[in-house]
Amino acid sequence: MKDISDKSRTWTAAALVLVCLAVIGCATAYTLRVLHLMRSDTDQYLLENAKNAVLTVTSRVEEDFYNLNLAAETCANLPDRENRLTHLRNLAGGQTLDKLALAEPDGTLYLTNGNSFSMAGNSIVEQALQGSEVLAISQEFSLDDQTEYLVYAVPIVGHDNSILGALIWRDTQRFVTHWFPQNQSDRITIVESDGSIILSEQWGENVFDLLSRTVPERDCSLDQLRSDLSEGRQGIFYYHNTVEEAAITYFPLPFGNWFLLLRTPLESMNRSLSQAMLLGILLCFLLGAAFLLFLYFFRRAQQRHTQLLEQLAFSDPVTGGDNALRFSMRVEKILPEAPPASYVLVSADIQAFGLVNRIFGESAGDRVLSHLCRSFQDRLQPGELVARDTQDQFLLLLHADLPAALEARLEEMARHVNRFNEHTPTPYYLHLTIGLCLVNDPSHPLSDLLDQANLARKRARQHSTDKLSTCAWYRPEDQEQRLREQNICNQMERALENGDFKIYLQPKFSLAGRRVVGAEALVRWQDGEQAFFRPDSFIPYFERNGFITRLDRYMFEQSCIQLRQWLDAGLKPVPISVNFSRANLAVGTLAAYQAIQERYGVPPSLLEFELTETMMGENPTFFSEVVEAMHQMGFQCSIDDFGSGYSTLYMLQQVQVDTIKLDKSLFDGLRSQPECPRTAIVVEAVLQLARRLGLKTVAEGISTQEQLEFLKHYPCDMVQGYYFSHPLPAEEFCRRFLRPADAPPEVEVP
Repeated sequence: MKDISDKSRTWTAAALVLVCLAVIGCATAYTLRVLHLMRSDTDQYLLENAKNAVLTVTSRVEEDFYNLNLAAETCANLPDRENRLTHLRNLAGGQTLDKLALAEPDGTLYLTNGNSFSMAGNSIVEQALQGSEVLAISQEFSLDDQTEYLVYAVPIVGHDNSILGALIWRDTQRFVTHWFPQNQSDRITIVESDGSIILSEQWGENVFDLLSRTVPERDCSLDQLRSDLSEGRQGIFYYHNTVEEAAITYFPLPFGNWFLLLRTPLESMNRSLSQAMLLGILLCFLLGAAFLLFLYFFRRAQQRHTQLLEQLAFSDPVTGGDNALRFSMRVEKILPEAPPASYVLVSADIQAFGLVNRIFGESAGDRVLSHLCRSFQDRLQPGELVARDTQDQFLLLLHADLPAALEARLEEMARHVNRFNEHTPTPYYLHLTIGLCLVNDPSHPLSDLLDQANLARKRARQHSTDKLSTCAWYRPEDQEQRLREQNICNQMERALENGDFKIYLQPKFSLAGRRVVGAEALVRWQDGEQAFFRPDSFIPYFERNGFITRLDRYMFEQSCIQLRQWLDAGLKPVPISVNFSRANLAVGTLAAYQAIQERYGVPPSLLEFELTETMMGENPTFFSEVVEAMHQMGFQCSIDDFGSGYSTLYMLQQVQVDTIKLDKSLFDGLRSQPECPRTAIVVEAVLQLARRLGLKTVAEGISTQEQLEFLKHYPCDMVQGYYFSHPLPAEEFCRRFLRPADAPPEVEVP
């Protein structure tokens, strides 16, 4: 038994030793990794410092060249050398007058202190006289000693691009001190690619000779340094000598073959590295077990943190499911591996979801979205995805099937979504609007596919169905329609400013007297370079984006202009009716219309607003107040498209309009023999009712003789349609139908 116990303790001790050795090994590796990262950070820090120093030098040099070029431009505008020298003396001010010099085309150099001497053949002067900017170190401009100066030279270019001379400026200050603080300038050196010292506060010999007396560190070598300088590469040379341990960071300058060298002592950095090493060793031997526990808990915390980050980054906060980012990432992995036409991208939302938030509150709306997400997830097949995108919009990636089968599946999903109504005393059904896009090309950008599905979803909103889901598949025409609308949006402001919207007038004829008694103002859009845009191609879009309010006001003003012109010409005007869109119901709109009418001095009785039957039927009480306000301003008012929507007797009772315009659809039935008797009864009843209510009536869309003959037997006041006249330009309307004010009033139809 004792032998067994001893063996057990031996194995236990061996296991503990192995664990400690493993911990020590891991801790050592970790410490070495930390040291490596610290050295990488040191390299990055040194390169960033050198890069910033290069940017400082470059900006200072560019600033000096900029100022010198400004002086050269001024000299180019001066007539002769004396005037140029005078300008240079003024620029020099109280500074040393021999810093600036003017070089003539023959190479003669004129100083601002009055001295001159020939510099013909000097490379700096010659390059400047040939039209180049020059920056160089030279002793030839030291005048009375052999000091090397930083010399700038720029050409003086005349208006005909001829070289009139050159400006020379030598920087008499120690330029490194001039550009950097003292605590930096003694560590910065400018060298050429061959190692020659150009400018330095301390070094005076070739950098390679200087560094040959040091010991390179960290796999650095002079050969690598020579190679980097000759090929214009940046880098770091670590070394030590009897005095210090340091690093020289070299970075190419953007002019010449010059390099900036930044010397950085490494004593403090090495001390940090040594301390890190000692601390790592100490932790290895004294805190092995504690380190293992720390590592364990650290990994646990890291995993929880990673899970939290993933949840925040990829989880939807409302539904708890995937968000659009996670959906996109997964789709971009699935589609490239899938055959063409094997998936369908679906965009779905809830019809009138805003009502849910307004009626039940946003918390209830969030619960609805969570329920919708779970319901979709319940009906997904392997390899399919769902995620909420924005608000109530959801994205799904489904396996492709026949269109009818896929629509049936989505309808089943919608029924599953609404299953909660089975146990609800007052059901509230959620109708889904769905756009589908077949992924024919898996390499197609996902953003384009999402746009296509969204376009189809927006088109599905225009459909009506008795199902719980309304589906529409993407068609190329959807994108074409979007591009057309974008083209309209890009042009509408300019078109309004340029007057490309033209007023056309369609006459209204008295059925009894066969004379013109009014006109309807219709808009036509004619681009200066293209043909007419059809109204139905831009009016619906203007109604959606709100531009219709500006267009309505513009057409009202054009109508006022026409009436004013007719009155000034001594013609007998007829009333003009203009459309008044739903978007014009904002506060103050009618006052703006009245201001336009008063500006042109047109009698308000000659202007009539047309409001659609659908608008007025939504809220007759409100529109009764609108019509009353129009009447108080003196305007007439009519119901347009009467009979095309849900006409009610209550609306006629509440809204005191002056005229009703019977929609053309009422008279289309007269063309069909089976529908003709019923149509006649309906039209007769409406006309008789209007007559008894004291309303004038207009029959719209009259295009045949049969329709006209029918109306002769009923109390209809006016007719309008292609049978009599198409909409005409205002000038042609005036020429054909208007008569002088003192002429007989009858105007027979041709």
